[in-house]
Amino acid sequence: MKGYLSIREEAEKWGVSERRVNQYCAEGRIPGVQRFGTSWAIPDTANKPGDPRKNKTHEPPKTMELYTGFMPLMSTSFAPGKCMETIEKMSIGPKKEIALAEYYYFSGQAEKAMQKAELYLTYSEAAYRLSACLIYAYACLSMGQISHARYALNEIKKTLADGAKQAPHVRAIEDFVASASAVLLHLPLPAEIPSVHEFLPLLPPGLRAFALYAWHIISI
Repeated sequence: MKGYLSIREEAEKWGVSERRVNQYCAEGRIPGVQRFGTSWAIPDTANKPGDPRKNKTHEPPKTMELYTGFMPLMSTSFAPGKCMETIEKMSIGPKKEIALAEYYYFSGQAEKAMQKAELYLTYSEAAYRLSACLIYAYACLSMGQISHARYALNEIKKTLADGAKQAPHVRAIEDFVASASAVLLHLPLPAEIPSVHEFLPLLPPGLRAFALYAWHIISI
């Protein structure tokens, strides 16, 4: 690919192992790196990342703006027993509504979860749309509404296919959604999804436990 180098080529150029270069890519430490299936494409002008321990101003890469609102309740920390109180403090809008849909589903109120999530299945912002579709699909299966669940899964596929940005943290969210969707239909993971060890550390902390659950179910 013109203008890009492979993991092997970059490892030779920088004098490090291929494993180290792969780690740089997975951690989002190489600007402009692109993910294609299980392979990385690195700009041929990229500089070798420095040691973050020697750089006091270094901060870990943050989730890309494309999906910062994904699964807002899971991504918000709160003390045990303070779930509803946390939701009530959220500003009125899609974030609060999606958080309520999450709460309803995970508290065994699938029908209410369906009703809340259904309003955002085609919402303009990808993060809320993905969240709504995922919750709606799970809730519909709980209610025996198979055709409705399939509709939501198709919306998920379209949203992920339309995502032009392939930065590591965006890709991690996409891999999580694909894994969680596969759980719904008891299907094996798509071949292009990387190892859990690659994408799990890049997820927002609140989503990691659920991602492990999804991965465990598929691995059984």
